[in-house]
Amino acid sequence: MTRLQYYFRRLKNMNHGAMLTYAKACARERRVPTLFILLDMVFCSIRYGAGSSEYTLFRFHLLNGRQRATMFTGSRNVAFAHRYNERPAAKRVDNKVTFSELYNKFLGRDWLNAETATLAEAEAFIAAHPVFFAKPPDGLCGKGIKKISAEGKTARELLDELKAEQCTLWDEPLIQHDTLNTIYPEAVNTVRVMTFLDDGGTARLIGAVLRIGNGAYVDNFASGGLAALIDLETGKLSRLAQSKTGETYDKHPATGAVFGNITIPHWDAVKSVVSEAALIEPKVRYVGWDVAITATTPVLIECNPLPDYGLLQLPAHTDTGIIPKLKLFGAMV
Repeated sequence: MTRLQYYFRRLKNMNHGAMLTYAKACARERRVPTLFILLDMVFCSIRYGAGSSEYTLFRFHLLNGRQRATMFTGSRNVAFAHRYNERPAAKRVDNKVTFSELYNKFLGRDWLNAETATLAEAEAFIAAHPVFFAKPPDGLCGKGIKKISAEGKTARELLDELKAEQCTLWDEPLIQHDTLNTIYPEAVNTVRVMTFLDDGGTARLIGAVLRIGNGAYVDNFASGGLAALIDLETGKLSRLAQSKTGETYDKHPATGAVFGNITIPHWDAVKSVVSEAALIEPKVRYVGWDVAITATTPVLIECNPLPDYGLLQLPAHTDTGIIPKLKLFGAMV
């Protein structure tokens, strides 16, 4: 999809009611007429490819022109991914089953492709992991993931039931590092690291955030989770975490963990793992990696060849987008 096609599809599917709601909220904060914000939204949509939700999330109404020009928006993200990620290769790494096959050495856990598994293989997996996670191979934003208890069910019943629901990737549950557990124990709180493979074949780290669960057993930002920026040099979390709806927290609302006091364990190993993994499929050069931290090592959960570009640009952490860094790496944006 070209940037122009993306823009017109978004224009066609625009929720005008939501746009007006966003505009009113921004107008109140800036103390200007709502019409002024609506016109500015249209301008930013044309000039920067920013939809009304992005305009609000990145607080475009408070940014100057120089700051706005640095922001990586949805249309720019799509165009960038299409430029640097070959489509068939991107589909392979995006599918959770073929991802597990390609990056098995980095997974650190048992997994099963229930679509092709024999009954004996399913029985062995369930015997080893009576509680496991079942995922659709093409699921997005944490949707469709099920926590399964095999108690009272046979392997045949679980195979039939989960295949019917298209949850055919079965994963051994991970036990996260105590540091991550103290932040929020009901979800595996994963690190999202975005990388770009430059023209010389070197994996460059664009940035990283910790995605933190908040009221659910998934940590996904789109499913109510929080995001805290990670310092690439030290692994230390930012003082504030932010939700998708814009709320900011200096400590977790459920556990009281203070974000600014936390450093990601095994941080150098995290950077090493994603840098090595980025070389496995060189036709996919722009990736968001989801990494879990166990007691002993970081492990890959999945990768995203069309990653959530917004996590590195949240206003709780910055008023500058990632475009300057991508240009520093030699990327065409």
